[in-house]
Amino acid sequence: MDSTTTIPSATQQTQFPSSKKLVFKGKSNEFFSIYIGNVLLSIITLGIYYPWARVKILKYLYNETEFEGSNFTFHGTGKEIFMGMLKAFGILAVVFGIYLACLKSGNLYIILSGFIFYIIAIIIITPAAIVGSLRYRTSRSEWRGIYFGYRGTYKAMLIIFLKGLFFIPLTLGIYSNWFITNIYKEVLKNFRLGNLKFIYDGTGAELFYINLKGFILTILTLGIYSFRYQSHKYNYIFGSIRLAQDSNTGRIKTSFTGWRVFKLMIGNIFIVLFTVGLGTPWAIIRSINFFINNTELKSIINFNEIVQTETTQAGTTGEGLMDSMDALDLQLI
Repeated sequence: MDSTTTIPSATQQTQFPSSKKLVFKGKSNEFFSIYIGNVLLSIITLGIYYPWARVKILKYLYNETEFEGSNFTFHGTGKEIFMGMLKAFGILAVVFGIYLACLKSGNLYIILSGFIFYIIAIIIITPAAIVGSLRYRTSRSEWRGIYFGYRGTYKAMLIIFLKGLFFIPLTLGIYSNWFITNIYKEVLKNFRLGNLKFIYDGTGAELFYINLKGFILTILTLGIYSFRYQSHKYNYIFGSIRLAQDSNTGRIKTSFTGWRVFKLMIGNIFIVLFTVGLGTPWAIIRSINFFINNTELKSIINFNEIVQTETTQAGTTGEGLMDSMDALDLQLI
């Protein structure tokens, strides 16, 4: 079964005969024209154009990204996302309506309504948004005619969030490392590219150590260590991703460093600030290149033998929920 699929750990996989990398061919000036056009049309249409703007960006970024000489393709449409957002705004409107109604009922109800809103909006709606968005996005994404897929369920994601609701406050935030790790594990084990499977074998304990060490040293160095801390997190998280195709395996190898993270972050800040936001497309392209240039796949997987297994075309409500929560500044993870 998929849930019990295992793959040798990083320590067991010492040698791979091939190293493969993604190639991103996107150009800042091309992306700038798309970005500015989207902003202007979104303003003119009072935000209605946003779903079509989102699709335009995704199609460009997918098409400019190649692996093994073949580019990725996104087949979603603006109309699909627009309809999904309408449904999502309807759901969020009901939640906000209940919240506002409780606010008018007295002080006790203000506290109670705030708690109920937290439970519904964060613990119940967010897992639905994550699972629905992943199902939609993967079902519209393909490489060499092979579609991606997401097989995760709302129930499994909800259980992770309910455990987080209980243990994060109880442990004064420490459990958040296990909470994030569990989300990574759940998402990756249900992610597919045809018959190619993905696994995340990181642990909450290791992530806790990285975060604790990074937090302490960042304070002691007045923030200087923060860039190295971030590079450690990138290396650990990306390096914990494994791939499996029958008996063939692969793993992600990264080369993030504190200096490289520093150049990316400081460079992007200056680009955006000194251009009054107009340089955002350049910052986005720099970030994409940063992650792609510092990752590679070490594997014995034959990508010519990937076969189609995913055929379901998912609905758009989950994608709409994610976009709606982002628009309302409710994006949580």
